[in-house]
Amino acid sequence: GAGFAAQFPRFAAQLPTGWELLMQATAAGLSAPLTSSAGRLFDAAAALLGVAYRSAYEGQAPIELERLARTARRAGCVLPYTVAEGARLTVDVLPALYALADGAEELTAEERAGRALDFHVTMAAAVAEVLGILSVRTGLRTVALAGGVFQNALLLEELLPRIGDHHVLLPHRIPPNDGGIAYGQAAVALARMRCS
Repeated sequence: GAGFAAQFPRFAAQLPTGWELLMQATAAGLSAPLTSSAGRLFDAAAALLGVAYRSAYEGQAPIELERLARTARRAGCVLPYTVAEGARLTVDVLPALYALADGAEELTAEERAGRALDFHVTMAAAVAEVLGILSVRTGLRTVALAGGVFQNALLLEELLPRIGDHHVLLPHRIPPNDGGIAYGQAAVALARMRCS
């Protein structure tokens, strides 16, 4: 809310009119359901690092963020995040986003590239941690990585070594993004029709 605008005035100036109301509604839980979408986190990271405030096409900001991260001249670091366990696992990457934004306006191009890489490494670490927790809970050792975020080759490169003891399934014939979701929904509908 207001603290965000005071802490990051240049970024806040890029937001559309009315964003304060949206922040208030989100904080109050109005029209703010929990989500598993990581794509918007990549959009946010790209905006915080000045890579892309707006996208001309779906995935543009994450693509540009990945491109920038690949130019980093240092190893990536895991930024702060938390995983809250309970009936539902909740990953809070807000601390990582604050770390990305801290001083971002004064970063050199090389430092921005390093932070972009840090974000990818952090997301890979968070996904690996969640997979580890779920694997212990369920006993499952096979994981299917799907969703548009897994079109990000750098994310996969950082993630796969962290989950090497799992059998990993990746989409090959069906797109990992919304096309795959539609295919899955159709498959579930067909299975239900056959059962009834």
